[in-house]
Amino acid sequence: MSIQNIGRNRWRVVVKAGSDLTTGKGRYIDRIIHGDKQDAAAFETQVRGIGGAAPASLTLGEFLRNHWIPSLTVQASTKEWYEYGLRYINPIVDVRLSKISAHNVESTIHALPPGNPRRHARKTLSAALNAAVRWDILPYNPLAKAQIKMSNDLKRQWLAYSAEELQAVLDMLKDDDAEPVAIIMAFCGLRKEEALALNWTDISLDVGTIKVYKAWAMNGTIPVLKSTKTAGSVREVYMRGWGLERLRELGQEVHGVLWPGKKFDRIMPQAATRHYKRLCERAGVRYIPLNGLRHTHATLSLSSGIDVALVSKSLGHARISTTVNAYIRPLEEARKQAAGDFAQVIGGI
Repeated sequence: MSIQNIGRNRWRVVVKAGSDLTTGKGRYIDRIIHGDKQDAAAFETQVRGIGGAAPASLTLGEFLRNHWIPSLTVQASTKEWYEYGLRYINPIVDVRLSKISAHNVESTIHALPPGNPRRHARKTLSAALNAAVRWDILPYNPLAKAQIKMSNDLKRQWLAYSAEELQAVLDMLKDDDAEPVAIIMAFCGLRKEEALALNWTDISLDVGTIKVYKAWAMNGTIPVLKSTKTAGSVREVYMRGWGLERLRELGQEVHGVLWPGKKFDRIMPQAATRHYKRLCERAGVRYIPLNGLRHTHATLSLSSGIDVALVSKSLGHARISTTVNAYIRPLEEARKQAAGDFAQVIGGI
């Protein structure tokens, strides 16, 4: 095992990662890591951890939860999305990683309802198994050989609440620390990481505007406050109606961060998710990840006829096409499918 500096912010890492499943000989991973020595050491530790887990007996679930998920260096929302996707592949989590095949991948995904569950499972498995190939644990990604039937799937369709469900969520959160963040996400379409980064000083309660310029992001495995996702995400959004009136009530006697934390001055994204999920379970409200409030804002706004350019601006999308692809097309496909279902019902009378 060695870590060798081969240039500015470039390190060669050679580390033993268990034994070859066929020959029994030692397996070595040789990688170039871009970053500082700490990044190189982190990679070495990650590989040694997997190698020490005896790859021959390592199950898919063990690999996902103990190695792949902790290694992700993505935004908190993306990591949460992958974690949520693990539930879709539960039938094969106890299968040894070396025994994962195109057949059991196909069977698992085809057992899911067409649409978002299949897509979520496929993307989660693809990313995880690609990592296993990259780390020389698997010779190839079994998903590459699988034939997943997606022809009946709708375009990407976000998890969102109906208007009635949203009202139940807002009622549930009344006077809870999460209420201001939930109101802003539902009424303005902010990302969870943006809403959790807000201070009361970012909100003009008199005018009804909110300045969005920072967000939580992942620095390795540590969430930190940074500028928003893209330059186009820096924006000023408007709030009117009941949401603004309620924020004015809540903001009369408070200052500082919008959602304070217990251990830190503001709540961390993962803690916010856990808190929200517990509230939903206690209240019997359907749980979807917090970013579902953002997607609810988008789908309800577009369904009510608000111009897509205005919705796109509120969401902070760099291009209107992003909004169209993410929301307009799924809505159109859903309407077509509903029309077809209705026609079948009438035809059967």
